[in-house]
Amino acid sequence: MPTLTIGIVTWYSNFDDDRESAQLVDYLAILRSDEAYMKRFYNFWDNLCARYKICPRDERGHYGVADESLSPAELWTGAAEMLNELQNSGLTEATVEVLKSSGLNAHVNEVGHVSVLF
Repeated sequence: MPTLTIGIVTWYSNFDDDRESAQLVDYLAILRSDEAYMKRFYNFWDNLCARYKICPRDERGHYGVADESLSPAELWTGAAEMLNELQNSGLTEATVEVLKSSGLNAHVNEVGHVSVLF
């Protein structure tokens, strides 16, 4: 029986000098430098991953794989529920506040994503 592997590509660049990807890395560095924010994020996200059995961290802190007993429908339904919980957690707004505190013009856009205007 074939196995199911889940993979999600969040961002990538086709060019070495891709300005948007470089800016994204800068924004991530800002977020990761805020220890209180990262603690809140990791506590929340790790709980979701464990509860939904989708790529929970192992004992070394590395994200694992989705529980093989989950059907594709359960897997994608769980992923959608995780996203809904994340969006309702207040972390999107917290992300904006961290970025704003570093001087960026950040906000939550009309579809609920973090947006940075420059």
